[in-house]
Amino acid sequence: MVAILQEYLTYREGKPNEPLFPSDADKPMTENGLRCSIANYNRKRGVEKTSIHLFRHTFARKYLVDCGGNAFTLQKLLGHSTLDMTKHYCAIYDVDLVKNFDEFSPLSQLSTKRIKLPTGKR
Repeated sequence: MVAILQEYLTYREGKPNEPLFPSDADKPMTENGLRCSIANYNRKRGVEKTSIHLFRHTFARKYLVDCGGNAFTLQKLLGHSTLDMTKHYCAIYDVDLVKNFDEFSPLSQLSTKRIKLPTGKR
């Protein structure tokens, strides 16, 4: 993330003491200004359901489903005290369960590794 923000600052030609996300008046962007900017950006690209909070949901779901992350780490990343709240963020569907099953299944991993049994005397 640091590298991405540094690239952003280079592209924007920002100074270290300037706001990271300035408004048109070079003042810090307000929460409402950020919300409107994201909504406009998304709508121009055909995304109708848009909000700052959806980024959090999208990150959580992609972390678990697409990247193979684990729920306990995600819980800590999101700052949740319980897994119940983390589950709220991750709508997992049947198609998601099948997607990476073979890759992460313990049975599948056992079948790709040859296990040599000891040949000791009884």
